[in-house]
Amino acid sequence: MYKQKLHLLENFKILNSRVTNSIYYLYDMRVEDRKKQELLDHIFFIIGQILMDLPYDQRKLSIDMNTLKSYSKEHQIFSYFYQHSK
Repeated sequence: MYKQKLHLLENFKILNSRVTNSIYYLYDMRVEDRKKQELLDHIFFIIGQILMDLPYDQRKLSIDMNTLKSYSKEHQIFSYFYQHSK
């Protein structure tokens, strides 16, 4: 029983640290281009909603992610942001 609880706690800590690190990484990757900045901010905001189990516009997120994917061809940083956001 104790080992099972310890195992579950460790799994939670691992998942939580991955999510936290990804959020910090995504936040640091934001760029200054205004149009692209608004897109990245919106995606970042929706990711926060998802992580807090709040309702979000899945259709809009899909459109934004496709737009971000098209930006990935321009600069590698958008590709990283896309991969982490996905």
